[in-house]
Amino acid sequence: MRVDPIANLLATAGFLVSVVALATSVRANRKQNRAAVGQNQLPVVLDAFQASHAPGWIPAEEYVLTRLETEHEPDRGYRALPENAREHAAALGLFYDDLGKLVAHHVVEKELVIGAYGGTIVRVWDALAPYVYAERRLYGNHFWIYFEHLAALTATTSPESVYAQLRSRPPTPRP
Repeated sequence: MRVDPIANLLATAGFLVSVVALATSVRANRKQNRAAVGQNQLPVVLDAFQASHAPGWIPAEEYVLTRLETEHEPDRGYRALPENAREHAAALGLFYDDLGKLVAHHVVEKELVIGAYGGTIVRVWDALAPYVYAERRLYGNHFWIYFEHLAALTATTSPESVYAQLRSRPPTPRP
């Protein structure tokens, strides 16, 4: 049986066209999926940004980072904090725990959260961790476990590495 070289060439060309079409289709679907995920993230991200720009945010952050540990022992946990201290801790802890949930369940990309809040996540976690661990020890719960996970991710992924992915170039100086 003799193989027709032209038929063989046409069959090979048809196969190659099919492979290229399939690869193009897969690539287009990936782009559409990324765009859809980005659209789903937008309301969540905007809400997060609004929460961290609320009037009480900076005083809560300053209190937790500079005064909480010196004013209140952590051994009785978060629940034992006086109301004002607990409110400041809750404002930050609940916020970062919720962001941690979104990152852990791939609703929001970790790079977006780390790029936006970076080292502050770790600093706030370090300040609140003794109260959280006491809370877990006393009540046997998983209190702010997503916040802890987010802090661990942030500690291993620096904001600088996220910024480097932007591949921005410095602005050109004006003459």
